[in-house]
Amino acid sequence: MFGQNQPGGIVNMVSKKPTGEKRHEVRLGVASHDRINGALDVGGPLASDDDSVLYRVLALANSGNEQIGYTESQRLFIAPSLTWNLSNASAITVYLQAQRDDAVPDYQPLPMIGTLKRGTNGKRIDRDFFQGEPGYNDYMREQYIFGLNFSHQFSDDLQLRQSLRYVDYQGFYLRWYANPEMTTATRNKLDWEQRNNTLSIDNNLELKIDTGALEHTLLAGVDYRRFSRKYDGYNNYYAEPIDLYDPDYGVISDNPVMDYQWDNTVNQTGLYFQDQIRWNDLILTLGGRQDWAGLNNKDLLADTHTTRDDESFTGRVGVTWLAGNGIAPYLSYSESFLPVVGSDYSGKAFEPTTGKQLEAGIKHQPEGQRSLLTFSVFEIKQQNMETEDLAHPGFSIQAGEVRSQGAELEAKAQITEALNIIAGVSYLNTRITSSNYGDEGKQVVGQAPWSGSLWADYHFATGVFDGLGLGAGMRWTGKQYADADNDMTTPSYAVFDAAVRYDLGRVDTSLRGTEVSLNAQNLFDRTYVSSCNWELGCYYGKARTLKAEVAYRW
Repeated sequence: MFGQNQPGGIVNMVSKKPTGEKRHEVRLGVASHDRINGALDVGGPLASDDDSVLYRVLALANSGNEQIGYTESQRLFIAPSLTWNLSNASAITVYLQAQRDDAVPDYQPLPMIGTLKRGTNGKRIDRDFFQGEPGYNDYMREQYIFGLNFSHQFSDDLQLRQSLRYVDYQGFYLRWYANPEMTTATRNKLDWEQRNNTLSIDNNLELKIDTGALEHTLLAGVDYRRFSRKYDGYNNYYAEPIDLYDPDYGVISDNPVMDYQWDNTVNQTGLYFQDQIRWNDLILTLGGRQDWAGLNNKDLLADTHTTRDDESFTGRVGVTWLAGNGIAPYLSYSESFLPVVGSDYSGKAFEPTTGKQLEAGIKHQPEGQRSLLTFSVFEIKQQNMETEDLAHPGFSIQAGEVRSQGAELEAKAQITEALNIIAGVSYLNTRITSSNYGDEGKQVVGQAPWSGSLWADYHFATGVFDGLGLGAGMRWTGKQYADADNDMTTPSYAVFDAAVRYDLGRVDTSLRGTEVSLNAQNLFDRTYVSSCNWELGCYYGKARTLKAEVAYRW
């Protein structure tokens, strides 16, 4: 609806905010690769006899190693928030978030020869192979968020909402990447420093009115977003080769050269309107949005400056029929417009990414049951999608048009009071339909046409196992193309997960609120290549990971 995204759906990340209910939870855990973690979530009324001011504080910390040798990571996170209920009709919420990540990243693209295929020596590269240099690779990110939400209910039918959000992101990244030649690789060291900040403001009114037999929910608003990115990039072309099967670290040379220095900004303003109309069991949604966007790119090294102004109207229409017996078929069409910050290798400013999506489906929620079945078919077309420029590392290109056609089937069901299942299967045919690079009609690499998953959870409520919960499931990914010419594929794979938890309060009432759990991913420790996006960009899947945790709630 709000236009600043691409079609196909977005992840709606909702920050935890204060509630009128007191809540206290603390978690401590350990996991594979010597990892430890802790988390805290406390909140409720600030004063015991007054609900006008509410608070909440979330905090998280973790540290330890990763699957690949010489890699490690740690995170610190805290998010306090405060809600002031000014009256029965008005409320204001202020929230902060601070996060720091410090790591040796395990982003390790490996050559196809040696992973997907055996090397010339008949061997495969070890799953924990580290292609960087101990003591050199590093990654640091700091992110700060300030937000403010205000709402006022003029009446039961009219409501005003205002929100402001400012995000500041700073990152430093240093890694070595390899250009393999059979059994050895020449490594280049890449350094970059980046600072992003985003200011977004949204104001909207919601009005509910009736016109005869029609019930309307009207929404109208204006929003503004300013995104700024400053980027410094360095290259070191003098690193020594490394043996992919018997690495000898410590033989290096260091002579970084600044290759890129960019300062990019985009300003976008949008006006939007929507009317959700209900007539008996039929719901019709009509919406539109007008955007104006200005792009400002500065290449500070080349001393060049490019600008670009775009505007677009995007629309949306959807219809749902509540057919009875928990059945609801639907049909929707939507358009998108998203400015893209930056420029390609030649200095040309990127054009906005645009898209169109058509979707039809049916939802079924059987009456009297806690179950939901959904089936959908869709087609998405996107123009000016940004992809990596393999001829010029560190740059991107816009590859023309990509069309995605597919279907999804998902089921969530409570089979009995003790047994719940979640299952899904999807088909996705993603092809390049227009391109300047001669790959029209090819499947997009790294995207499996078929995938599916199944998870079952069972909890005991009586008997000797009272308080015990068990979970088990499988994730399956089908074959996918590994190169742009669609000549190579990665094999399909399936991995199994499992979980067990126990409520200690069932043993002793003094332990009420305490739960212990153990989770396992890739339970049988299968070694597999999860994806390849080019001949030098294959990735091993996650090895078996175990995590034990104790949680206490009061």
